[in-house]
This record gives sequence, structure tokens and C-alpha cells, in this order.
Amino acid sequence: LRGFKDDGYCLEGTSYWHYGFGFFLTYADMIKTYTNGEVNYFEREKVRKIATFIQKMFLSETCSVSFADGDLSLKYHLGTLHYLKKLYPDDVKVFSPEYSYQKDGCSRFCLLVRSAAWLDEDIYKNPEENEALAEYYAKDSQWFIKRAAGYGFAAKAGYNNEHHNHNDVGTFIFAKDGKQLIADIGRGVYCKQYFKTETRYGMIECSSLGHNVPHFGENGAQSFGTKFAARDVSYEDGSFSMDIADCYDDECVRSVKRTFTATPDAVKLKDVFVYDGDGKIYERFASFEEPVIDEKTVKLGSCEISYDSSSCNASFTSVVTSKNLTVYLIDFELKDGVYEFEAT
Repeated sequence: LRGFKDDGYCLEGTSYWHYGFGFFLTYADMIKTYTNGEVNYFEREKVRKIATFIQKMFLSETCSVSFADGDLSLKYHLGTLHYLKKLYPDDVKVFSPEYSYQKDGCSRFCLLVRSAAWLDEDIYKNPEENEALAEYYAKDSQWFIKRAAGYGFAAKAGYNNEHHNHNDVGTFIFAKDGKQLIADIGRGVYCKQYFKTETRYGMIECSSLGHNVPHFGENGAQSFGTKFAARDVSYEDGSFSMDIADCYDDECVRSVKRTFTATPDAVKLKDVFVYDGDGKIYERFASFEEPVIDEKTVKLGSCEISYDSSSCNASFTSVVTSKNLTVYLIDFELKDGVYEFEAT
């Protein structure tokens, strides 16, 4: 339980919620039975909050929040959610079986057998609607999630030494039509280099250069470590703001005030910089969709980003991830003397 924040969010990603919390439920169920209810973890408020995490991670259809080593697409574990629904009927939502899976990629027996043992036919046949309109803010984890009628959005603050860490403070996701259009690449291929600090953050999946955050000069990426954290984080009525300057090991980066404002129709991003360096300031967006750039907009599938071409120049390159996915990196290069960036 110490691996979760008090707000119940799993910073490691959705697959680790299924993995860690799935094994916890297995244990907690058995110990409750063995002690005739004397040891009952389900009475704890933190456990109830953790139980509601996964239903908040759907951004558009099964398109998921993929921060850290998360997955781009999400399906819930059938038995786990049915068990939790009976424990916390007023809090847990179980969506259509189309959103579920009944298998385990590593063939873990205890989760497989409980997917059958805990299945409830009534819950299965009477799913709840995955309503479009929802807004969540997790104060401890510093995540903001919004599902509007036409899009899904997620952004995070935090620090660069979280569980299964990526250097990604200030990043965000914009989803529509069941896809991430401004994307968080999520988990890379698990190999020795992926879990060694000296090589991990040279990989596009874990480097801030593969996330939707500013960078400074040619290689001005965020740094790894607990001290590289957001400050002045706040949320109020759809506006989520932070200063991410401390995430860059560069004394010339004095302030990066980043604000997201989510409305029913769009999300507005505004960055205000205090920067004393000689390098260029770049705003980077990542996408699996090939961009179409003109003087006022960047089109990514059904998403259109509007920006002020008088203050910056837009271009893109592409990279291939360890999972052989092509990612397009869109850079808005701020012109000399410009220290603000806005995009909608």
C-alpha cells in the first residue's frame, strides 16, 4: 500500500495497478477469510480510493492515460473489478465487457483463477456507462484528468524519481476518437539498458525529449532525481498550473510557468519563461499521427492545434521507439526575444 499515494493513484501506470493491486486483493481476501474478518484491509479509506483508480484512466473509448510505464490502451481485469464493485458498490464503476480482458500476459495463476471465481453475471450483464463528462484532480499525485464530450485530456506535475520513472514533469495527453493524438509513448521494451539509470534516460520513451514539455538548446532535457520537481502546483475549476523550471539542471532556466485550461471544447496551454541562456527555447509535442503544418495550425488526425506563427516556427522529425512505433516530434521554436507560448 505504500506504493500508492494517499489519493489512490498508481504512478507506475495502469498495468501496475492491475498487477500490484490484483495480488493485494488476492492476499487481502484470503487473510480476511482466514481471520474470520478480524484482519480486513477493505475497511481502510486508502484501499477504497485505490479501488477507483482504473475507472478514471479511460480518456477516449479504451485509450488510456499512459504516464510512466503505462499502456496506450487499457482494458480492465474482469474478476478484479467485479470483486471491487461488490466491496464498494457506490464508488466502483464497471464498464462494458468490451472494456475488459480475461487473461494475463504472464499467465499468473492466482489472477487467472480469480477472473473466473470473482466473475459476477449480474454485473457482467448490467454494465455502467463510461460517461464522457468527468474531471479528476489528484492532489498527492499531481495528476489532472478531464473527459469532455469530444476529447480526453490528462496532465501531470510530480517529480523525476517516481516509480518506473520517466523524466516527464509537466507532460500531457490529448485523446480523441479512441486514440492519443498528442501522446505519451508509455512503456518501452524491458531490457537491461531500460533499468540502468545511465542508459534509461537516453531512451526516447523515458527522456523528456520524448514527452510534451519544453527543452532548451539542442539537448536541454529534464534531469533525473527527486530534486527535479514541479513547484507551485495548483488546480482550480479546470485550470491546472505549475512551475517546472527546477526539472532542468540549468541555472539559466529560472521559471517555466505552465498552465492548462480545459473547457468543454478545447484545452489551452500557456507557458511563460524566465530564461537567461543562449540556447533556443523549444516546445515539443509527440504524436503517432504524422503532422500537417501550416502557418496557423498543426493537424494531427482529428485534432487541430492552433498557435501564433509570429512568435514561433513549427517543424517536426520522427523517431522509432523500441516497440517499433513511429513517433513524430513536433517542435515549436520560439523566436528571439519571445518568452511566452500559447497553443489551443
